[in-house]
Amino acid sequence: MTDTLILSTLIQAKGQQRNGPGWALTLEAKLPQSRYATVLYGQDWADVDAWDVGDAVVATIRRGNLKTDKDPAYDTSYFWDLVSLRPPTKDMSLPYDDIADRPTDPVYDPADGPPPNPAAIGACANHAVDFIVAGILPLPEGRELIGWIREVRDRLYRDVNQAPLAPSGFCYRHNATCQQGKTGAWGHRFEGQWCIDGTVTDVEVV
Repeated sequence: MTDTLILSTLIQAKGQQRNGPGWALTLEAKLPQSRYATVLYGQDWADVDAWDVGDAVVATIRRGNLKTDKDPAYDTSYFWDLVSLRPPTKDMSLPYDDIADRPTDPVYDPADGPPPNPAAIGACANHAVDFIVAGILPLPEGRELIGWIREVRDRLYRDVNQAPLAPSGFCYRHNATCQQGKTGAWGHRFEGQWCIDGTVTDVEVV
């Protein structure tokens, strides 16, 4: 357990606290052991005035007070205080130094289909960051972080979230529709052989 964390992330939400005049800032990055975005609280609006929702930031945060009736063994049991916010720099494999230089989102074309679902896109962005941080889809050499997050997010949205439901017995390994034999096994032809229940074999589905 550490007392200070540095998060390279995006600002997901920014607004006034529900029970006071201070600010609340939601970062897409998650604390260790947490399934949720990180929420920070403060009183001095000058700390966050320069930043808007969607901005890429490097946030330095420090462990604060323990929450009421929480287990001190977990990072999520504490409030976290903002130490500083700064823009990403080139030494973090990002292509710009100033947040104003961030690329704009592409214009939506109605010919591409129904308008994107903001909630689903946000969920896919969270999953993209999770997969990258966990090393499942690591940042490729020569790529910048934000562009890679956007690419993974978009692929998850288009190829997973918006993909039509596959029929029974569908082979996800080869992206092929299968037929069911009398034995109950599902199979399809693959390079002159049969793929049965995901395993390539010379045996035909009967």
